Amino acid sequence: YSYVEEPTVSNFVDTPLTPEQSTSELSLSQLQSTTCLDETFWPLSDGIDTLSSPSHAHTLLTETNENNANLNLKGPLVGRRIVDIAFLIKQIQTRHEGPFGCSFIDMVFQSEIIHGFYSIFVYKCKVCGIETKLYSENIQQNQYMAVNKAVVNACQSIGIGHTQLTEFAAFLDVPSLSCSGYVKIQSSSAKAVHEVAWDEIKKAGEEERKLAIQYGDIDIDGVPMITVVADGQWSKRSYKTKYDALSGVATIIGYRTKKVLFIGVRNKYCVICQRSKSKNEKSINQHECFLNWTKSSTSMEADGIVDGFLKSVEMHGLKYNRLIGDGDSSVTKRLHEISPYGRHFHIKKIECRNHLLRNYCSKLTALSKISKYPLRVRKYLLTNVLRFRSDVTKAVQHWKNANDTNKAQKIKGNSFYFSYYNCINFLGIQKDLANAP
Repeated sequence: YSYVEEPTVSNFVDTPLTPEQSTSELSLSQLQSTTCLDETFWPLSDGIDTLSSPSHAHTLLTETNENNANLNLKGPLVGRRIVDIAFLIKQIQTRHEGPFGCSFIDMVFQSEIIHGFYSIFVYKCKVCGIETKLYSENIQQNQYMAVNKAVVNACQSIGIGHTQLTEFAAFLDVPSLSCSGYVKIQSSSAKAVHEVAWDEIKKAGEEERKLAIQYGDIDIDGVPMITVVADGQWSKRSYKTKYDALSGVATIIGYRTKKVLFIGVRNKYCVICQRSKSKNEKSINQHECFLNWTKSSTSMEADGIVDGFLKSVEMHGLKYNRLIGDGDSSVTKRLHEISPYGRHFHIKKIECRNHLLRNYCSKLTALSKISKYPLRVRKYLLTNVLRFRSDVTKAVQHWKNANDTNKAQKIKGNSFYFSYYNCINFLGIQKDLANAP
């Protein structure tokens, strides 16, 4: 084999290629990319921005508004792209066959149209002058989610926004979505997520209803009753000053299915309303307002949970007769005040075991810091907090399965004069109890 020096990319672009020249002297590495698909294979979607400025290494590429100019990125290709590799190879294999015997190797890169993370590469044959396009993914018959939509959904899942996305893409040297494009996809995705979430909530309610009927948990009115787990959350921050977030959420979960039955969101802030208020505008433009709460953030939990109880019959045809939750008394108080199922329907409150054990450990830790007790006792208490918690858990499991023991015998274990040396069997304690202070 004879060695043929390969021309540089610049020489290849500037020097015309004659039909008689051997195409073996050119390698695929000299081409930035290629295509053989017809220009009208996919029409551009309305409302998609395009790139109108050249790119440089490690320079963030974003879309520009299509109202400015529908221009393409011209010049050599730089940076990285996200592509459907199988679809890309399939396009490359469909070689260009021109009227003058020209082929795929005769195609020269002209420009790139960027729609966020999706790209269209325009090529032109130097022999016959036919323009073709190469697409980074199949947007019509794609078994995957569109790359732009997938990126936005990923950002929502991991809890980042457009600013973090652009910084991440800049480090990867990948073109990114514009802010308007990101918001547009986010809005459309939010509707789909809400619809899917609502369907799953309805299915969970149907499952809980069937199980309640199966176990015979039905009230005198013929409405099935179930046990639910409920809690509310909102973010907090403290830099020597107390701060509560302006948004919170309350969730109700079925005890048997472990699936969500209700989600209540409370927002104390709407950016459009706040902007109009700061500008002293008399009228606010019509928009989707998220402001639905004006009271304190700490009261969001109780209101959201009570709202779920009030809508349980309407949404699922169920009544929540038992509530498993933390020690927040405001929820129980509101439920007694509202009485969602009538004054004669009693809702039983069951304390969550995890919250009880957490409070138990917190009390032991606080007790170990009281200086009036001997230091030896406080150190022993502090180093065995988790062991005490484990002992309580083991004791609960033991007495729960002890069917041959009556209530008097169970209470006897709490006597001051009772010997605890026999507790080793079910507590799993292998240490010598004599070492305890």
